[in-house]
Amino acid sequence: MEKDQKVLIGLILFILVVALGIIIYLTIFKKDNSSNALKFKKEYESLNNKTNDKTKNKYLKVSIDKNNVFVYKTDSEIIDIIKKEDAIIYFGYKESDPCRGLVQVLNEVAKENNIKKVYYVDISSIRDEYEIRDATVSKIKNGTDSYYKLLNILDEFLHEYTIIDEDGESYNIKEKRLFAPTVIAVKDKSVIGIYESVITENDSYELTDEQSNHLNITLSELVQKIN
Repeated sequence: MEKDQKVLIGLILFILVVALGIIIYLTIFKKDNSSNALKFKKEYESLNNKTNDKTKNKYLKVSIDKNNVFVYKTDSEIIDIIKKEDAIIYFGYKESDPCRGLVQVLNEVAKENNIKKVYYVDISSIRDEYEIRDATVSKIKNGTDSYYKLLNILDEFLHEYTIIDEDGESYNIKEKRLFAPTVIAVKDKSVIGIYESVITENDSYELTDEQSNHLNITLSELVQKIN
């Protein structure tokens, strides 16, 4: 009888320890997600009613859900995630109006499809930069090492970069480019789908209902690839 009581007490203690561990993990996970969500909301909403210095137009006004699904990752961290996880990854930055229009739809689509998190990589400072002088294109800034690794991973999906000068002349850089916004679906360590905006990332625009519905359908099809 005494032996049975010790076994029972041990079993109860084991269950309590496991339950406590689960509670602690869920608390930390929820806190981490909440921190990311609030950071994302503040970052994107911070430009509401402000003017874009490049376009001279006001940034597209956004209202981001405080419980959004976005989780911040660096370009190097996202490469590891591509190798290990099934995931939805969004590449963009807050100053791009096409990005601002997309994130609200992407958040809704993710939640509708039970996607708990969408990894977000801010690409505003990781890409290479070019300038045009006297009809000659020059690279003025290199991208990060991880950015070039991402270009290799996504090579079959990406398009070559074309720059247009003030006179409307086009210059093909003849190098692939990670445009904003871009959303990819990763499953079994492979990129199985991609969405790229058809609108230039520096353009100022607001989605019509028809465009929003089309974007919703397109992103839903992409997100469902990993379910």
